[in-house]
Amino acid sequence: MEYAPFLEPEQRVIISGKVSKRSEEDVPTIIIDSVKPVDNSNIFTIELKEELNYEELFLMKNMLCDYKGSDPVMIKLSDDTGEVKVLSASMFWVDSKNELSNKLTKQFGDKISISIKSLDNAEPLGV
Repeated sequence: MEYAPFLEPEQRVIISGKVSKRSEEDVPTIIIDSVKPVDNSNIFTIELKEELNYEELFLMKNMLCDYKGSDPVMIKLSDDTGEVKVLSASMFWVDSKNELSNKLTKQFGDKISISIKSLDNAEPLGV
């Protein structure tokens, strides 16, 4: 098995894949696309401090895609009930680099803030 070395008791990993279910009676199965140990992994958080328009969101999506990687991207925003965190789909996960952070900050200024944390020290993703 390709991912066997990572799938051990107490080993922290990031698994990305799809849930497959043929019918309502069938038990769902998980089709794994990738497994990555948490060591050396980061969570890239973008806090939206102001509402972004469609063009800005489209630009942000493209910028994230330019740095495609295996580090999860969390979007943090506020609504009437308080703070909300949304884990992005794995297709928008990035290779957490200061260059990406700098480009996003330069493009969006005070509308966003960026934080990069090691998953070893981060709170659970809650997914």
